[in-house]
Amino acid sequence: MAGIIRVNGVNQTIAKINKFAERKIVKLDKIMDQSLKTMATQANVNAPGEIKGTVRTQKIDVLAYDIGSEVPYAAYVEFGTGDAARGYVPSLPPEWQEVARRKIINGLGRTGVQKFLYPAVEDGLPEMIKKMKENA
Repeated sequence: MAGIIRVNGVNQTIAKINKFAERKIVKLDKIMDQSLKTMATQANVNAPGEIKGTVRTQKIDVLAYDIGSEVPYAAYVEFGTGDAARGYVPSLPPEWQEVARRKIINGLGRTGVQKFLYPAVEDGLPEMIKKMKENA
């Protein structure tokens, strides 16, 4: 057939690319896991009272993790309540404001802000991103 070019080995090349990508994803996931565990450790150092030692990470999926405390009032301690929350929460990045809005419902109360998770994540995030970029 005139004008047709046969290309051999495309399937093998795609398979090699996919395998390479899978190895990279596994490596990035390990970096993320370890980095978040380090952040959780720092948050536990910062955490007050009964929250200390309760901050954990949980893998949800590949490159998807939760970090936080199961203590029911941990968000109130982190973000404060009432006037304290109204003064602090707007200074946070939008994604953190959203977390605070989901946790702090009625805006009442007098609990002061006792940051423990936010500083640990904000301090650890640049290093995690740097390591992930180096290994991408």
